Amino acid sequence: MAGVFLSCLSPLCLVLLQMIPTMNPCWYYAASSCTGLVNWTAVALSSLSDVMPPAWRAASFGRLLAGLYMGFAVAPTLALFFTHFQVSLVAFSLVFVGFLNIIFSFPETLPPETAMEAAEFRSA
Repeated sequence: MAGVFLSCLSPLCLVLLQMIPTMNPCWYYAASSCTGLVNWTAVALSSLSDVMPPAWRAASFGRLLAGLYMGFAVAPTLALFFTHFQVSLVAFSLVFVGFLNIIFSFPETLPPETAMEAAEFRSA
């Protein structure tokens, strides 16, 4: 969750930069550099390996990486159809929808006994 949240910050700053012309561009660069703190791709791959049965693991990795690289391949063509501001909004909304998807629909990957120990430790 932290990695995708940090990935939301740079598109948000880009949208804000276009809405507020007096905003300092350093905010965008700082937000963009924060994405390196938690690599969400590595976390997604490890999370997939936790929840997928071994028979489907390779196909799941392939689908995740295919979606990622398809986004990289298709993203430059968005500028043909939208303005720069609209492309920024599309980028932010896609990452934000992904963040909401993680919050509401991703399963817990910790084993149940480890999750219970962590809950007891936090409550103590």
